Amino acid sequence: MSMIVNPKTLSWAASTTNVDGTPITYELEYEVGLQAGSGPFERIMTIPGSLRSDERYEAPIADIQLPPGKYVMALRSFAKEDPERVSEWSEPVTFAISDEIPNAPLELRVT
Repeated sequence: MSMIVNPKTLSWAASTTNVDGTPITYELEYEVGLQAGSGPFERIMTIPGSLRSDERYEAPIADIQLPPGKYVMALRSFAKEDPERVSEWSEPVTFAISDEIPNAPLELRVT
């Protein structure tokens, strides 16, 4: 599978249950984490997610303001009223941000 370059949007499905199986009855917020090498994920920011009609959340990647490079990213959720109640990190995604995008082709003709 090829690496996604310059993705536009993060999207995810929110958990509906706690680790003990009980339903989540409180508001969640989300943290973005980046992984350097094989180390642990480091929280870089909290992001708001907007709920779409298909029950998935999304947030623009541009809001994260990443410089060009390759990234391994994951999300975790936490209780808005008690940020110490935090989930494990999600499965990671890998992508690249590149400013090396070629110009459009020149001198297109039909004969």
